[in-house]
Amino acid sequence: LMRPGRRTAFAAGGEHVEERRGPPESRGDHRESHGRTLSDSVRRIERQTGGEVLNVDRTSEGMFFERGENETVRQLEQRLALLLRWPLEFGEGLQILRYAPGAQYRPHYDYFDPGEPGTPTILKRGGQRVATLVMYLQEPEKGGATTFPDVGLEVAPVRGTGVFFSYDHPDPATRTLHGGAPVVAGEKWVATKWLREREFR
Repeated sequence: LMRPGRRTAFAAGGEHVEERRGPPESRGDHRESHGRTLSDSVRRIERQTGGEVLNVDRTSEGMFFERGENETVRQLEQRLALLLRWPLEFGEGLQILRYAPGAQYRPHYDYFDPGEPGTPTILKRGGQRVATLVMYLQEPEKGGATTFPDVGLEVAPVRGTGVFFSYDHPDPATRTLHGGAPVVAGEKWVATKWLREREFR
C-alpha cells in the first residue's frame, strides 16, 4: 500500500513517528468492504476485564477484518509486513473506520496498561502492542488530523499516506498519546494495523 517515499519523522526516547506517501497507484478507492457493513458503534478491548465494550471515546463507524480474511487483505498484510519489517503473524487484523463530520477519537494510548486487571487476559493473545500504523484511505475536506499532544505534532490525513509510531514499553514516557481531531467537513476513512510482541491469535 505504501512504499518508502517522502516522509517526515521524529524520534523521542526510542519511539518514532513517520509519515510516508505511497505511489499514485496506491491511492485508489479503498472503501469497499467486500460486502461487509460498518458498525454504527465501534467496539474496543475492555482493559478492566479483557473483553469488549462500546468505545465512547471514538465517534466513528468501523469494522474489523480477520488476518488473511480474503485475498485483498492477505496481499495488503504481506506488503505491510515487508514495509514495517515485522512478522505478518505478529499483526492484529485490519480495522477500517469512517469518520463523518463531527466524529473524532479522543487522545489515548494504544498499548495495554499493565496496571489494568484485564491486561493479563489481553496479553495471552499475542503480548503487548508495540506499534501502530494508521493509513489514510480518504481525506476529509477539513479537519480530522491525527494529533500527538505530548510532542505538539499534527499529521494531516492525506489520502495515500499514513503515520507509523512505535512504543517499546507500555508507559506514557513513550510520548505516544494520540487522537483523531474532529472532522469538520467531508469524511475521513482510515485503516489501522496494530503490531504485537509475538504471534497474534
